[in-house]
Amino acid sequence: MPQFDSSSFLSQSFWLFIFLGSLYLINYFFVIPKIYKIFQDRKNKIDSDYVLSAQAKVKFEAFLEKRKALNLELENELSFIKNHYELRLVRYLESKQDQLKGEILQIEKDHLKEIEQFYRDLIASEKKISNEISESIIKKILFTEGIF
Repeated sequence: MPQFDSSSFLSQSFWLFIFLGSLYLINYFFVIPKIYKIFQDRKNKIDSDYVLSAQAKVKFEAFLEKRKALNLELENELSFIKNHYELRLVRYLESKQDQLKGEILQIEKDHLKEIEQFYRDLIASEKKISNEISESIIKKILFTEGIF
């Protein structure tokens, strides 16, 4: 085997060191700096994204606090409006109820007057009928007995 020949061992070692050294220098001066730059850019991008996310988190938390405050204010206003309109509705319903009670009382009075008038008319017609009946009975009695 030629690679184990002792006469070419020194030259093979020389070229091995030259090749590996040049490969090392090429990697050290050209490849590794590009890779290092890529890692630095990636690290800088991650750091800037982290800073942006922290800022966004702070803004979002401030937004949430503002939203909670606005929701609380809105709930208070809605509660006030609800109570106000409930009170107005109760007052309106009470006034309508009083108005309807008055109308019902007036209708009841009118019906009572009609019933009283009907009762008076009924009594008057009863008296008239009883008078007519009594007169006709008297006439029949008188005519049948021959008094007339």
